[in-house]
Amino acid sequence: METKEKIVDYAIALFAENSYENASLNELVKQANISKGIIYHYFKNKEELYLYCVNLCFETMYSFYCSKNINSIDDLMSCRLSFFENNPALKKIFFNAILKSPTLIKDKVYQLKVKIDDFHEQIYLNYLKTCHLRESISLDYALKYLRLISNSFNDLFINSDKDISILSDEHEENITKLIDVYLHGVLKEG
Repeated sequence: METKEKIVDYAIALFAENSYENASLNELVKQANISKGIIYHYFKNKEELYLYCVNLCFETMYSFYCSKNINSIDDLMSCRLSFFENNPALKKIFFNAILKSPTLIKDKVYQLKVKIDDFHEQIYLNYLKTCHLRESISLDYALKYLRLISNSFNDLFINSDKDISILSDEHEENITKLIDVYLHGVLKEG
């Protein structure tokens, strides 16, 4: 195994089990049985290593999406759940990055996630194009509102003290309900 690859593999395990703030390069050095200097040969600092791992998570997820035939919101949510079930360490990194990143690097994390967000948005847009929107609601407005709701939904989980595994499960359990309420409302038909 190449040294950089070894560092990244151990860093993924470390960041999966710890938030960015609680992860220690000293612990990584100990677990990987490498010198701290070799980490700095490949990565400027802990932040750069963390963002590399987060980006790897997002890119792996995006590639997984692209390898599937996703034609609906249900397909997207099933694919997302499948990805997380098959990649538990990346699931933890994903949710730690989205929900627990320190303010100083949160914008960088969101920039790395743009491809995933754009992919989701395209699925939502394709669905909305098949719907009959109220005359006062444009596609752009519907997508803008969906983004606002999604970001607000994530904010509900940001300050939680729960373990990231529990938090991510609760998030995924409720995101589908949120999308359903957004698309179909809360009132019973009839």
